[in-house]
Amino acid sequence: MSPAFAIALWALSALPASGAMPPLWVEAAVRSSAPATVQRVAVVAYQPNVPAGCAVDAAEVMGAVDGSGAATVKLIGRRPNGLACEGWARLELKLF
Repeated sequence: MSPAFAIALWALSALPASGAMPPLWVEAAVRSSAPATVQRVAVVAYQPNVPAGCAVDAAEVMGAVDGSGAATVKLIGRRPNGLACEGWARLELKLF
């Protein structure tokens, strides 16, 4: 295996399992909900479910983030006509 190929495999292994990268504001919401003793939060899977045309720009963590595992996040945004919309995302987290 060439070094370049090994580096590419290593980089891909850091992507969330769903293939979707969570927006920074989702990660920020999770970090703010984690205990103060947590040094780092890694989102290893992100599965959003929002209505078509909903431009999400905020997130609220539902429930406590007190350890690695699954978490649910409410996604909040606006439709092109200005009306509010919301959806949900399921996350798999690793807390360090």
